Order: sequence, then C-alpha cells, then structure tokens
Amino acid sequence: PSTDKELVAFEANAVTVGTLAELMARIAGVSWDAATQRHIAQSIDGISKASPPRKWLNAIIGDDRMVDAFRLYYPTALGRYTCWNQSKNKRYTNEGGRIDYILVDESLRQHIRQGNVDHPRCHSSCDDPFSEHAALDAATAGGQFQAAGYAGGDIMESSQSAIESQFGEPHTGMIYTPPSFSDHIVVSL
Repeated sequence: PSTDKELVAFEANAVTVGTLAELMARIAGVSWDAATQRHIAQSIDGISKASPPRKWLNAIIGDDRMVDAFRLYYPTALGRYTCWNQSKNKRYTNEGGRIDYILVDESLRQHIRQGNVDHPRCHSSCDDPFSEHAALDAATAGGQFQAAGYAGGDIMESSQSAIESQFGEPHTGMIYTPPSFSDHIVVSL
C-alpha cells in the first residue's frame, strides 16, 4: 500500500547486538562469538528484541498461518544465513542475516517434501550438521570459496568443483552459491 509516511527500519535509540559486538571488538578488543551474542540478546528484559520488519514478518506468518519451509524441516539448525556483508568478508566468519525465505500456507504445506536429505547442506562430513561450524562450512564450501583481499581487487572466482559441491539431491533448503555470484544465496523448495 502506498503511504506518505516514512518507514523506520529500526526502533529509536536501539543498537543491534551485532553492531554492539562489532564496536566491542574494534574499541575494546573483546570478541563475542555467536553464542555470546545470542545470550545477550535473549537476556535483555523490557526491550523489544525484534526489529519492526521482523515484527511485520511475524505478524504475516501468524495471521496467515504460514510456515518457513526451511525451519519446518530444520528447526534446530544454527547460523543458516542467506546474505552476508561482502565488503567486510562476513561470509568467512558466518556473520550474516536470513533475509530470503520460502513461506508456505497450510494448503501448500501438505504438498512440500524435504527431499532425500535429513540435514541441511554441510560441505564436509560434520559431526553436527545443525551446528554453527556446519553452517560456516556450507557457506564457504569447506573453505573453497575465497574471501576478497582488502588490498583491492575483485572477489575470487570459485572453481567448478566448489560450485558443483553445492548441488546434490533435490531438497528444501539452501544452495550456497559462491560470493562471486552474489552476497545472497539461493533458497529452494
């Protein structure tokens, strides 16, 4: 719908835990891993933990009884992002955001299938395919996708074998395309 009002992407006077973590690292030399950031975000009382866009998405999902197809099959998977800040090479520390979804309603839900995989994409044989480590491994094709240098230059092209390693059995999930293709990856149903 059209409106003459400006839309606010963040609540007033709010700083994301990710931004706070980056400031702590740069100013104080203190590094917070993903588990620490989650703990901080979950322990703050009296503060809204969801951004306005996230609140909107939650309302759409709730009102229309939609489900996230990825979370339907992999509810405990950690660190499964679909976008990273390429100018800071954040894919290589797996600090990203999940902004690409496939939402299905109840009438469609009964027709989707997980495919012939029992866990999300993980490039190598991981002890825990739902872990942060497995997500980083998938996002970087087990280290085959290379980060861009800070001295200038382009994002490195990936080998054909690294690209092909991301394709396998048809599945509901994520297909980790190389950074030279985009800072986003593909979600599949």
